Amino acid sequence: MTIEPIREKLDDKIAKLNSSRVIKKITPRGDLSWYIKWASVFFILFPTADERWPRQGIVMKNRVFIIGNGESRKDFDLTKLREHGKIYACNAYYRDNPLPDVLIAVDSTMTHEIYHKGIAHKIPCYFREWTKCPNFMYQTMKAGFLSTQGKQKEDKFITNGDSALPIGDYFVMNAHTIQGEATIRKEDGTKYKKDVDNTHIYCSWITDGDMTQEWEDPGYHAGATAGHVACKYSELDEVYMIGMDLRSDTKYYNNIYKGTKNYSSAHFEPTPTGIWEAEWLRVFKDNPNVSFYKVNKSDDDKPTNKELLGNEKNLTYITQAQLLDRLGQK
Repeated sequence: MTIEPIREKLDDKIAKLNSSRVIKKITPRGDLSWYIKWASVFFILFPTADERWPRQGIVMKNRVFIIGNGESRKDFDLTKLREHGKIYACNAYYRDNPLPDVLIAVDSTMTHEIYHKGIAHKIPCYFREWTKCPNFMYQTMKAGFLSTQGKQKEDKFITNGDSALPIGDYFVMNAHTIQGEATIRKEDGTKYKKDVDNTHIYCSWITDGDMTQEWEDPGYHAGATAGHVACKYSELDEVYMIGMDLRSDTKYYNNIYKGTKNYSSAHFEPTPTGIWEAEWLRVFKDNPNVSFYKVNKSDDDKPTNKELLGNEKNLTYITQAQLLDRLGQK
């Protein structure tokens, strides 16, 4: 006995089942619609050559944004960066912005401010000279620091606990001294010299949940230190430098937080910055496989928008508008 194979058309099978749950394949194979469908899949899955779409497709960029506090970033919407990479920020950035992924501070005024505000219990923080000492050293170190501070010495001791007694197993203590002659510029443009001699002692008791990091400190200022940390402890393709002005566009100190607590007066003259440039050049040279982008506010001829860092092979100058365009933002 021979069993003949059943050769029944798909339409006939569906008709017999009389069910709305059966899904009929409607794209013919080999005609124009078939080619259009698979060509569309190709363009969705693979990135285009247009550099404005760097995050589409299978190949994703490992990128970070290094945020300095130069005034060029004042009106730039930093929230547009969050979905496109990690944010490494410096110093007082945390005061008026959503918390970054990582915060870097190298001056003891800022490291202790950040710790006292509880930020180091929410995100990883990289602090300079953050040596944790056992509590039996507290009274001796405090007395030694204060012995040179004169009548107002207790007012110069700033801590996150009881200044008289140990309140934990470990603490960090630093003295911050500013001495020398500062040039002050008045509103009318005239200048005068002012002798500065100011010392404060900062103490932070280490509490549970501490996220301060052990790290290799290159000795740079905060901006270049952030670049060093990002490159050393992550596998990166791109680093975008935002608010890293390196110069001032006015006759005054360039910093968003000038005149606020733990920052210089708004009337100070611009900070000499040649060392900042040298530090960034070292970061570029130490990471030749990383593409760095200095993001200027615009293409005009202001000092902060010039090509201050030379023409390193792995450095490109772009504007804030070009950055947003690369990220597909408006």
